Amino acid sequence: MMQQNHTNGRLTDRERTPVRLIVLRVLFTLFAAGTGAFLLCTGLELPQTLFEAARGMLVLPDLLTGIGIGLFGLCGLVCAWQACGEETE
Repeated sequence: MMQQNHTNGRLTDRERTPVRLIVLRVLFTLFAAGTGAFLLCTGLELPQTLFEAARGMLVLPDLLTGIGIGLFGLCGLVCAWQACGEETE
């Protein structure tokens, strides 16, 4: 039998815990994916593209693809930043 709480229909901290865990898991996944995208796309692909472009080894479609992948990595950095949330003390 379920007990009736006396908090005017609001959830208590104990009842809210599973939702908070799900949110934390989602934020951790978003942080991990964003960090991975930043490291792989911006950290590896963009410098390689710029190096090859400086040496004249790229054609325009390859250059635009490399820059687009680098920008995708920056979007991953924004996602990781947002997943961290505001600083609280």
